[in-house]
This record gives sequence, structure tokens and C-alpha cells, in this order.
Amino acid sequence: MANTRKRVDRGIYLRTPSKTFEVVVTDSVTGRQRSATARTLSDARLLRATMLSAATTVTTVAVVDEGASVCGSTVTEAVGEYLLLKDLSSRTVILYEGLYSRHARPAIGETALADLKAKDVDSVYAVMRSKGLSVTTIRQLHKILSAVLEQHVRWGLLSENVMGRATPPRPLGNSIVPPTFAEVSLLNHAADKHDPEFGRLVRVVSCTGLRRGEVIGLRWSDIAADAFVVRRQIVMEQGVPSENQTKTGNVRRLPLPKIVADSFEEQRQSQIARAAEIGAVLPIDGYVFGRDPLGVSPHRPDGISSRWNYVRRSVGLETRFHDLRHAAASWLLADGVDIRTVSAWLGHSSASVTLNVYAHVVPGRLEAAASVLDALGGRFDGLNP
Repeated sequence: MANTRKRVDRGIYLRTPSKTFEVVVTDSVTGRQRSATARTLSDARLLRATMLSAATTVTTVAVVDEGASVCGSTVTEAVGEYLLLKDLSSRTVILYEGLYSRHARPAIGETALADLKAKDVDSVYAVMRSKGLSVTTIRQLHKILSAVLEQHVRWGLLSENVMGRATPPRPLGNSIVPPTFAEVSLLNHAADKHDPEFGRLVRVVSCTGLRRGEVIGLRWSDIAADAFVVRRQIVMEQGVPSENQTKTGNVRRLPLPKIVADSFEEQRQSQIARAAEIGAVLPIDGYVFGRDPLGVSPHRPDGISSRWNYVRRSVGLETRFHDLRHAAASWLLADGVDIRTVSAWLGHSSASVTLNVYAHVVPGRLEAAASVLDALGGRFDGLNP
């Protein structure tokens, strides 16, 4: 059978029958094409970003005045350099490259980095706002461009990061309102009534705060008697659920709460019983919550969301599936677990992320602080100045 290829993304082609992805880029200076292959679409996108960076010629100009910029890269070339050299996950590279290409590249991509003005960037933000894009999206682009320019300042290629003069929209107030314990309990009962297996999955998420892709990415080899390991997530690749690293690229080992251990055991016994019914053999390392009865194939993330929407509508709530994660985090914080521990449990990139997202959900902290200071102040009573 002859090899054929079908374009699936910019500069990326799916080859058949090998089912590999061919990446093609054109050198911006010589005009020559280069190609390479990757096994997955995610790898192909990362490879393309790397090849694009390598295919651009970065020039420098002599320093004329002390402190003058020596970077001859365009903004697009600088973004490519940053994505190539920073230690970022493939998923983050795809996210950053896509966000930049859609919204900033058409307006400022060919501008020399040294010539970029804050006004140019503010114009990009204005266009994004006119299109109805969210404050979060605009601020994410601002974060990317700021990081790119700051890195070039550290390399000594720029004298100033002009992003400090740009004016992104102010962040919205933190609007996360976790569901109450009563609401989560009601949703757990509804999920269990809808389907006992889905009920077990919801119970695990409610009691651990795992992300949607993480819970459906669990394999039985990740589960031990007293702990479990979160090492992957399920994402969609070319319309197919596929394994990928966690959101932050980190692997975390967590103690196993009894209620979660019981849910895992119930799920294991259910799979064993179903295998016996059809005379099948369970895979050695299947998925804990698989799309099929034996855990051979992973769920689609959007499939989990669809089932969840049915459950929450059945009890008249607007609670999102991800809100179960917020609920678990808020309970930990309300019970006095420190921010760093909660951050490690949730798999955040840093404790500051946890603080920014969840600090407001714990009521009474300022009042408690005032009580502590008041008690300390009381010890001064009766002492001579």
C-alpha cells in the first residue's frame, strides 16, 4: 500500500499506513524545507515549535551606546527561542504557541524585539477585548510575552522589558465558590444512582481533588496498599483519548484515604466480576476507571463531563465537575492544612498558585488572626512600661 499523507495541522501531516506524523518547516532565510517524524500529534506540535526556532536565523547588531539592545530577533523568533530553551511541557508549548500565533503574531510577529513598544502590545489587547476574549486569556498572553522579553533581558540581548509598561486588563476578583458539603454529598448519591462505577469515580475525585484527566488516567499499577501515584492524565489527541504527563509535568505520590481505598477495591472487584461473566482475562495493568468494562481503554475526558452534566441536572445544581476539586481543596484549608501541603496534594506548580486560587474560600482567617493578636496583647496587661 502506497504511503499517503493528510494535513492535520499547520505544517503537520498524518502519514498512512504508518500512522506517524510528518512535520515540515521552511527556513525563513534559505527557503529550504526540513522534515521530521513524530509518533503522536502532541510530539509533532512540540517538534514543529523546536524546528521553527532552529530554522530561523537570529542576527545581532553591534552595541552603539551603552545599554543599547543587541537583539535582532523578531518577536516571533524570540518566542520560538524561548519555547525551545525553557523547560516546558509539550502541552504548555502547544498552549503558548497557539495563543501567541492566534492573537499576537499577526500584529507584532514581524516587529524586531528591540523595537517593540508597549503601545503595540496594548493595541493587541484592545483587539482581543473587541473580539470578546476573556480577561484571563489576555492576561495569559501578557504573561507569555513578559516572560519572553524578561528572558532576553537576562541573556543581555535587551536593555529593558517593555511589557512592564503595557496595560493588560486588571484581573477579575476570584469568583470560585466551592460547592457545600451537602451539595457534594447529594451529587455523590446521584452519581451512584446513575451508575455505581461512575459513582465511585466521583467519590474518588470528591475525596482527593484529582483533575478529570488524572482520575481517568489512573492504572492499577499506580495503586498501592497505603498510597497512590498520579503520574499521567488523559487528553484528546486527534480525536482519540491518549496518555500525557500531568498538567505541571510532575509525578506525585499521595497517601490513600480509607474511603478512596474502599472505592478502588469496589471498582477492582467489579472489574473481576465482569471479566468472569464474559470469560475474559483482565489486563495486567488496565485503567482503574476505563471506558470498557475491563479497563482496557481510557475514557474520553469530554465523556466524563457529559455524564456529570446529566447527574448534576438530575438534582438541579450547576456544579461543574472541576468544582469537586475546589471543594476538596477548600475542605483541607478550612481544616487547617497549610498552603504548601495543599499545593503538593493538588499538584500545583507552586504554593503561590494555591494561595491565589483558594485563600479567599477560607472564612474567618482575618478574624482568627485578630483573636490571636488580641490574646497576645492581653499578656501585656499589668506590666509596667
